[in-house]
Amino acid sequence: MTLKKERWLNRAVEQKDNSTPEVTREVQAPDPLESSEVVEQKPKKKWVAVYLAALAMVFLGMIGFLVYQDYQLKKQLLPPTPSPTAVSPTTPPDLTANWETYTNSKYGYTVKYPKGWYLYEPETVTAYSRNTVGFWPEKSEGENLGFWVTVRDDRFTYTDLNSWWEGHKKMMATPLDEYAIEEKKYLAENFGKLIEVESLVISGQPALKVETKTGYPSIPFRSVFVVSKDNEIIDINTNITNPNSPYFDFFNQILSTFKFLDQKKVDETAGWETFANEEYKLVFKYPREFTIKEEPVPSAKYTQVIFNETQQNSFVIQARKDYLPADATYFLDTEPIGEKSIAGNLWKIYFLSEGYCDGPECTLPIYALQIEKGGILYRATFYNQSKLTSTQELILSTLELTN
Repeated sequence: MTLKKERWLNRAVEQKDNSTPEVTREVQAPDPLESSEVVEQKPKKKWVAVYLAALAMVFLGMIGFLVYQDYQLKKQLLPPTPSPTAVSPTTPPDLTANWETYTNSKYGYTVKYPKGWYLYEPETVTAYSRNTVGFWPEKSEGENLGFWVTVRDDRFTYTDLNSWWEGHKKMMATPLDEYAIEEKKYLAENFGKLIEVESLVISGQPALKVETKTGYPSIPFRSVFVVSKDNEIIDINTNITNPNSPYFDFFNQILSTFKFLDQKKVDETAGWETFANEEYKLVFKYPREFTIKEEPVPSAKYTQVIFNETQQNSFVIQARKDYLPADATYFLDTEPIGEKSIAGNLWKIYFLSEGYCDGPECTLPIYALQIEKGGILYRATFYNQSKLTSTQELILSTLELTN
């Protein structure tokens, strides 16, 4: 190489080194081998995901199958679960199951009482009762604590239980003697505070439960008044009012056993004789064993029939056509003390406790009934008694009274 040429080459090299380097982007052509590998990797990942998903589904299916098989096996091995049944409430024991039963065929009822108790059936009755029976836990010589069933015989008329109660309230507040005036006045003024009343149904019939409260002036009591199918008032009562008494709860138990008999009323007058006086419209029935004697008094326009004239239970029924208006109100100058319903007829009641005095002597006590019907004044006079006997009332119930 010549010297001149060499110098030229060296100068060119120096110039190149001192100049600013030019930045260039070199684009390389893709390597065919690498490109093919990248393209092959994408499908490989997709198929792996699909494979794993299918494997998971198979696995879950196997688990579900095994769980189902286990359920079926347990279902076969375990006994069937019984279906729930309705549980009925326990019936409380009947505390009265072994009690004694008392039956009153005449007034048509039955009631039960504990074994060993004393059954009291008095031959006589009180002024306001036709029939009474008592059940006492213990018998004593003094006042007995116990329970009673009484068929009442009140001296006033009523049509149903409510009208009877109104009349009974008035009677309770009416003094029987001068010593009871203040007591009865206090009761009348404080009746609602001293007496509690509740409506009930006993053996299918309407009833009233009456209880006295603290401060009641007379003997405290608990009563249930029930009207029978024959419109009789039955009083089921007790004088055991102390809640601490061992017999206090027996009242409701005895009351729960009271039942009216399902029977037709017996005709107690069947086979009786019949007396009839058409002129005075006097027709009635009487027992065969009774003797009767008619004494007509045409001049005074009346007739009378004397029953059992020579016996102590003698009484008289009179029918009068000629009488004054005052005669229909008074009996032997005495005003009526009340009224009594017999077979639907309302009689006035008179009671002469000292008898009737006409001159130096007086008669025996007189109990009398009087009613005016169809222009006839009927009188029934009873001596030495203060109320009717059941037979006397039955005779009066057969009177054919017409307006």
